[in-house]
Amino acid sequence: MTNDPFGFELRSTRSEKDTLLSTVASDIVISDKYLQIDLQVPSQRIYGLGERNRQFTLSAGTWTMWANGQASPYDNGQGGLQTYGVHPFALIQTQIDGEFIGLYFRNSNAASPVIRHKKGQQGVRPVVDFGATISYITTGGDIEIYVFVKGDAKQIIKAYQNFVGKPSLPPFWALGWHATTTADPSTNIGTVKSMVSSYASAGIPLEGIWLDVPYMSNYTAFTVDQTNFAGLAAFKTQLYDAGQKLVVIVGPGLPAGDKTNVFYTEALQANALIKSTINPDATQGSALTSQVWPDVVGTGYETVFLDMFSPDASKIWHDGLTELYANVPFDGLWLDMNEATGVCNGECPTGKKSEELFEKNPVEEENFFGQPEAAEQFVNNTWYSAWTAQSEPSTYKLPFIPGSKNLDTISLSLNATHPSNGLNQIDVHSLFGHLEGKVTKEWFDAQSTLPVAL
Repeated sequence: MTNDPFGFELRSTRSEKDTLLSTVASDIVISDKYLQIDLQVPSQRIYGLGERNRQFTLSAGTWTMWANGQASPYDNGQGGLQTYGVHPFALIQTQIDGEFIGLYFRNSNAASPVIRHKKGQQGVRPVVDFGATISYITTGGDIEIYVFVKGDAKQIIKAYQNFVGKPSLPPFWALGWHATTTADPSTNIGTVKSMVSSYASAGIPLEGIWLDVPYMSNYTAFTVDQTNFAGLAAFKTQLYDAGQKLVVIVGPGLPAGDKTNVFYTEALQANALIKSTINPDATQGSALTSQVWPDVVGTGYETVFLDMFSPDASKIWHDGLTELYANVPFDGLWLDMNEATGVCNGECPTGKKSEELFEKNPVEEENFFGQPEAAEQFVNNTWYSAWTAQSEPSTYKLPFIPGSKNLDTISLSLNATHPSNGLNQIDVHSLFGHLEGKVTKEWFDAQSTLPVAL
């Protein structure tokens, strides 16, 4: 460790010159909305850092991690092209073939690690790997870095999983061939039966059927459409007799304002809904409202979201799954839209439709999120964006935004709060799906049968 300038190194026991990790003579920036630490690593063979659509090895570029329900474009390393999951772990090969180290960055804010490859002598094509720099950049919070050394890839991943906790072992049937319906509103029980029969007629083994949102009544969580999916429980029995499984989809939202929905009314009374600080509506208990499936299909209900940190929200979620299981004894759950994702960018003021909001709020760089002053205050640098004016405290106009779209695009407002602990979305947004999965597993563990979350 050095004091002037501050830095630290982690060296191999083989030789003091064999450096596995170093911050000496590198940048470290600590501020309220921007943190950066540069790490010198021994090779350019880097893997991990989130969920994305690209080759396994990460090239030089910026690799954003922020839970988002956007489509899954090819991630070219220009920032903001991540997919749903956030996994802040990197596996890095050392200069010894087959030997690796692991880095786990314990931070739940939006992150956009930048990888830069080191080069050899100017003008000479390098024949060896000169290593790389990982600039780990986040929009706030704390950064705890855990280093796992050293061993082969399997040993490092095992050490990492022993530290964070092992994933659940999937049942054998979950590894087989499955078929799913789609969100097509014309889908009904006949569609599903025909699908199963087609597989049988073709002699193709089928382990399970997954039901997308049309099986629900008005696309509302914990319900079954008793008209278009009449007899679903009996059909489940037929699947069971044939050795096949049924998996149903569940979204995290509840229909705002539907006083006939017991789960919504209980959440409202228990103050167990994520709250808005932009468009507080007394009729919704100041809950953030967005639009997911119920409003899109024309039921008139917008969507509110449970505060999954809240014990009251956990109970409501458990009660909902129990009611759903009573209506259709599913074998597994398909947890959907839990980035969390909504049709609106951030939130929808109650009573306004998505078409009206999109018309006034186009997601275009020249008129960034409907802000007329964007051309003067907003800077787009290809792999990141920034609001130059930082005179007012805000979780919206950030000094650093990975990619060209604000972080609440088709998601929840960054300054929305969790009433159970006062935390803002900007700090805990990417934990939503993790928390929902945790609460769901608690329900599974309490059952005598063994359905699974998928």
